[in-house]
Formats: sequence, structure tokens, C-alpha cells
Amino acid sequence: MTLTKAELKTLLAIEEPITMTELANKLGLSKGTLSTLLHSLKKKGLIELEGKKPMIIKPAENKALHLLRRIATDFPHVNLEVLTGSSLKVVSALDVKPQPLWLIQLKANVSRATLHRILSQLMERLIVGKKEGGYFISKRFAPFKAFADEYFYLQNSIKAKEFDPNASVVWSGVEELILATGGF
Repeated sequence: MTLTKAELKTLLAIEEPITMTELANKLGLSKGTLSTLLHSLKKKGLIELEGKKPMIIKPAENKALHLLRRIATDFPHVNLEVLTGSSLKVVSALDVKPQPLWLIQLKANVSRATLHRILSQLMERLIVGKKEGGYFISKRFAPFKAFADEYFYLQNSIKAKEFDPNASVVWSGVEELILATGGF
């Protein structure tokens, strides 16, 4: 479960507690559309919703959101849509050390065509480089990978808790995990 462009835009607009009406006006969205986005962000552990009328939206306290805020501040010139959809999967699969294409594709769990398209886009933005050993994320953009990894860890932790409230994540990857419980 990755972030959509609309979810990212909404998330970046929630810097402090805000009412649903204020946020709808800020984003130029209907309350119905915004409600759908907010419930998805809540399910993903990125925001908290309080009250009914007025509903107050607060940013969640987690490492993924702190990293995203830092990225938005430190990279104002970069289109952060590279942290949505399949691009988020590819960013998480990359490393600062070159990796072969097949390994990135395996880790990202995307088609070969999608991987090539995303890597080309990331290379145009100088986020990703290519050497003889494969593709790598530029050290300057390591916080993007840190966010992607934390985001998937958060999503996998939520899935693990749904399976068993006492479960803990032993290993986390792009939309896959290994968990431990009292019985397993």
C-alpha cells in the first residue's frame, strides 16, 4: 500500500492540527473527497482524527512523517511525487551501493517496464545514478530512501498488529514482512 499523489499533497498540508473545513479550503477539495483521503491516511498511520464537529486532523507522531517533513524542508526544489506509487517502491529497493537491475526489481516488486520508466525519471532528476555494477541512489538523496523504508516498515507494522496485537516485525521490505508472535 503506497501513497497516492493526492494523499501526499494532503499530508504535506497538515503541518499542525487543523479542522476539516480549513483543510478542504486550503487544498481546494470537497469535504467528501477530503474525507476519503483522510480515512486512507489514518489507516496508513500518518494522521490522527479527533472529534466529529468540527473534526480535527493532526499529523501522527512517527519516524516516517518526521522524515517526510525534513525532506520537504531540505529539498523544496524537488517534486516529491517521486515518493508516491511505484516510485516509492523503487526508492525503497535502491541502495547507495550499486545493485543489479534484477535485484532492484525483485525488492521493489514492480514490472520490468515500470522499473525502467521510474529509474529513467529518477536519473533525469539526479536522484539515481548508474555505474557498471548497477543503479544506486545518490548519497544526497539518502533521506528519500530512509523515508521509503520507514513508510513500508510502518505499513508492515500495522499489518502485523492486525494479524496479532502482540506481533512484532522481524524483517520489513516493500509490502512484505516477516513477523514474530507468541505462537509463530
